[in-house]
Amino acid sequence: MPLEHVNRRGDRYFVLVGKTKTGKPKFYCSKKPGGTPAESLPEDFEIHESPQTALVTVRKIRPTRLLSFERGQVVQAIEAYTDLEVFLVEAEGDALVVYTPDENAGRIIDLLEPTRLLALGGEQSPAVKELRNSLIRWSNYSKMMRFELKDADRRCFSAERWCFRGSYDNWWHLASPAPLQAQLDKYLPHLDKQSFFELL
Repeated sequence: MPLEHVNRRGDRYFVLVGKTKTGKPKFYCSKKPGGTPAESLPEDFEIHESPQTALVTVRKIRPTRLLSFERGQVVQAIEAYTDLEVFLVEAEGDALVVYTPDENAGRIIDLLEPTRLLALGGEQSPAVKELRNSLIRWSNYSKMMRFELKDADRRCFSAERWCFRGSYDNWWHLASPAPLQAQLDKYLPHLDKQSFFELL
């Protein structure tokens, strides 16, 4: 069966296979079905959706020393410490990177006139629900925090936040390596709050 992937925006990508100049197979994704469909990928390749733009590509699987449950640990902490309805946690090498949408759907809807938001019984109207879902689907996501494995034996992670300065758009070091849960408990309560920008 031909491989396909539907991204968070609802765009369908077809996985196709061509050939390099040396005759080796080359896998790629396209929104157009033309070309030779791929029915499988080599074991060391994967379909990847960009957390920032939702662009879908085929790429080599990147090695990591992260354990499978550690991503879930970050997800649970975000749910416990923040009011974020949507976010992404991406494994990038030995780091777990937290992305949040550039547009906060809940806040935008709250700015609208409340009497227009509610249907009978106090529920959000279908139009508002569709607006909320559209904002979530079409938002770009930005990297906000990163927890990078530094000591695989002791499972200790550094903590960083993204610095939004025109002259220095990069990771800002927050803490030396410590157990992952300790870093999550200390820094995730600031995610999506003004205090995030005061972290040094």
